Amino acid sequence: MYGSSEPIDITIKSSGGNIYSKYDYAEGVLSLVKRRHLETSSETARQYYSKYMSEKLVQNVMAKDYQKQHYVLRLMVNQLLI
Repeated sequence: MYGSSEPIDITIKSSGGNIYSKYDYAEGVLSLVKRRHLETSSETARQYYSKYMSEKLVQNVMAKDYQKQHYVLRLMVNQLLI
């Protein structure tokens, strides 16, 4: 979900039988969806990735009579909100 903090061995086998291996950091699904949403120039793709994202305003009281607002990224994977 969050990716790897250190490089790992990654091996991917395609449905056609091709094998691709590398030693690298694994990107987490959270950063992948956010990155693709930001980088795409396609409105259709942006709408697709937006289905898995929502913004929720969270209020935290930081000091007496002072509130700071934070936006939280939520992601839906296999019908589970993470």
